[in-house]
Amino acid sequence: MAEQVTLPVPTTKTRTRWKLEALVLNIARQRIEVLLTDDNGEYLTAAYPTPAPEGSSQPTGATLLTTLNTANLTTNSLIKRVFTRLITDGYITGSVTGTPE
Repeated sequence: MAEQVTLPVPTTKTRTRWKLEALVLNIARQRIEVLLTDDNGEYLTAAYPTPAPEGSSQPTGATLLTTLNTANLTTNSLIKRVFTRLITDGYITGSVTGTPE
């Protein structure tokens, strides 16, 4: 089974998981965009621009790009890192389950 975030409690329309649909690493603009899809076919987009929005406590796209570029992905996969970041920043809730494909 591919990595996914399993929700602790299903939300409306019995949403039980999110899957990574697309990950855009825009190096020139120092921006990361994440597109998720749930088991109902609905989408959620998360963005990490540089600079971060005023009042935001989230890391900038530049910071995350540096972190990803230097990460050792042998113990934590890229997808797991993305899901974990989205959970930390409050875009989604749940826990990462499954194994890398």
